[in-house]
Amino acid sequence: MSELYRPQAHELWKKPKDLDREIRERYRDVGVEELREVIPGDLRESLEDAQETVEQALMEQFGIPEVPPQLQAEMKSVVRAIEAAARKNVFTDTPDDSIYEQLEHVAVKALLFKEQPQEIQIESIPERGYVAHYKDAEGGSHEYELSVEGEDMLFNMHEWAEQLTSVENVRQFEERLATLKKRAQAKPAAEQDAFVRREMVKKYVGFGFTEQQVGNLLLIADEGPISTELLPEDETANTQRYRVLKEVWNEYLTKEEKGTYIKFAAAMMGIGALEGMGPALMGKAIDSKEDLVAAAFVTGYLGLNVAAGWINRKLNIGFREHMNEIAERQGGLNERLAHDLAFQPGERMSRTEDRGRILAAMGRSQSAFQEILYSMARVNLPAAAMSTVGVGTMMAMDWRIGLISLASAPIAIGIARKADKKLRPLVGETYKKESELALEVEEQINAHQEVVLAGMQEEMAERIAGLVEDQNRLELERTRARADMEFQAGVVLNSSVLSAITMAGVIIRNMGIEHGGDIVAALMYSGQYRRGFDELMRSNTELIRSTAAIVEMEEVFNGYAQEEVELDRDRVGASELEHFGIDVQGVSLEIDGESILHDVSFQIPAGGVVRLEGRSGHGKTTVSRVLSGYYQPTEGTVTIGEEDAQHIKRTGPDSLYKHIAYLSQHPYIFDSGDLRENLAFGNPGSDDEGMEQVLRELGLEHRFSKTGSLDLSSSIRGLSGGEKARLGLARVLLKIRSQ
Repeated sequence: MSELYRPQAHELWKKPKDLDREIRERYRDVGVEELREVIPGDLRESLEDAQETVEQALMEQFGIPEVPPQLQAEMKSVVRAIEAAARKNVFTDTPDDSIYEQLEHVAVKALLFKEQPQEIQIESIPERGYVAHYKDAEGGSHEYELSVEGEDMLFNMHEWAEQLTSVENVRQFEERLATLKKRAQAKPAAEQDAFVRREMVKKYVGFGFTEQQVGNLLLIADEGPISTELLPEDETANTQRYRVLKEVWNEYLTKEEKGTYIKFAAAMMGIGALEGMGPALMGKAIDSKEDLVAAAFVTGYLGLNVAAGWINRKLNIGFREHMNEIAERQGGLNERLAHDLAFQPGERMSRTEDRGRILAAMGRSQSAFQEILYSMARVNLPAAAMSTVGVGTMMAMDWRIGLISLASAPIAIGIARKADKKLRPLVGETYKKESELALEVEEQINAHQEVVLAGMQEEMAERIAGLVEDQNRLELERTRARADMEFQAGVVLNSSVLSAITMAGVIIRNMGIEHGGDIVAALMYSGQYRRGFDELMRSNTELIRSTAAIVEMEEVFNGYAQEEVELDRDRVGASELEHFGIDVQGVSLEIDGESILHDVSFQIPAGGVVRLEGRSGHGKTTVSRVLSGYYQPTEGTVTIGEEDAQHIKRTGPDSLYKHIAYLSQHPYIFDSGDLRENLAFGNPGSDDEGMEQVLRELGLEHRFSKTGSLDLSSSIRGLSGGEKARLGLARVLLKIRSQ
């Protein structure tokens, strides 16, 4: 093997779009163990080299063994700024201008340390280089032109900051990878590596990395045994469809359901093959010398079509019922989606972009799931059977006629692939617009009163109209791509094939071969073959959309419910806690790179009553969400009863949430339920007597009285804001009293 290129950390991180092609190509031919030997064991070696260079330059400047404490403090400030930027952005290509400006000030202070320069301003002047303007300790203004040595030191400092940025990028990558691996443990072993890769790719493609580049970085960053699932690979349209079909088949169908599905598919394929016999009967009728025989063949042809149509109808209805049963059974798709929605991480539900995707994906997922299974059994297999019977019969009748139809297949496949390339990006963009539209509609419904009273109806209507127009434009582009494919394959290609077969029939007849019925049958078989092929191509375009929806479903819902159930097996039940005292130590929280809480510490004794106060937007609600476990802190710990809150059960009757009573500013009231159902929300064990008592205490008995007595079956429609707040408080009191 030729000597391998040894990549450095900054080469893998600074400019993802320019990652050396040679590295990727060589990686493909290198085994995992060999690759480990050529990758630097410590990704921070280059940082240490650069840091030593900077320190050496500072030592030479001062002539003392240590850098002055003032400059050390400023350098630490730069380090903290770089680390904060990395945490906020996840990936930073280069330090921002403020970092470079800080370093320039440090360099000038180092070069002019004895003068204690203040109010430093640096400019780059052609033919002079860097010029610093500053004031001394007494307020006098000065100008200083950096020497070659000074510029070298400044360059080294810039290089050091860039190296540190690269290292922080690596650290963020490794931390995210470790977090995902921990989450993946709740999934089946066969799915864990694929889950990790998918989530990492989803995050880092937004920074300019390709999927293959992320695969290379995963390979280098992983310190444990590297699975082949994490090796670089490009997922093409066909491999993605195959993967999704395989996952749907293996994950969402039980053994019995697979058996029933196969029976339906076989029956539908048999009907397709049965329909393929029709043209032969018509050919026999045309060639028959006797009228009765001809009539019998025609009757057989009609009977075959009617019987096939009736059986098809029954199979269609039965198959659709089977699809609904698969989705609706316990543990099926509907239940999994609903549970995954309920178990979404609190931080994610706080992000506007994610809420829009969830809303749109919830509506698309089930139809995409059913479309994938339906198209395979109801469209693809019967169409393939019909095409196979058609071309096979033509080949048996006359190989020349069969060959003409068969020759059109590669052309049709080429047309379909061309359409595929156009449709894939359009589908992804369409889904993004649908998510934006769903979120905008939800927000405007929730804030309808504010929109009206602010006089913003026209402006908000224009926003929705603009999103709808974008969606319509993308739908038009998709329609054009499909129409082009159908015209090229269905009109031009089909007409050419039929014309060629007709001419072949004429030539065969002129050669003295009779049996005109065979020629008619050949034309009909050609139509069947082409019709089946057209259905396969149309089904392929629909599969593009359905596959994209399933991939999005995997990304959005992500098996959070199953993950919580798996994690709960090793968690402590709330009833096992010694007490419910709360201890918060060094808690920080970041959401989407924004620091919400920083280094918060306090204690609440068991049975204590605490009032949390502060200005609006300063984190009161966020603290309560961290205390309850709704948010997971980025740093620090929250312990309840001497147990880390993350190690206390979240599901089932012994869940931590069974002991938390929470009243939001706008309580959740569902109009579809009556008063009793709303009070039982979070309080499934409450009885009517307790409900009636708390309603009287809160002055709500008259609001829900019928014929002078409190009626728990009353509708809760039309409640005022204050009444909703009191109803929410009633729930809280019921929960507290149930402990």
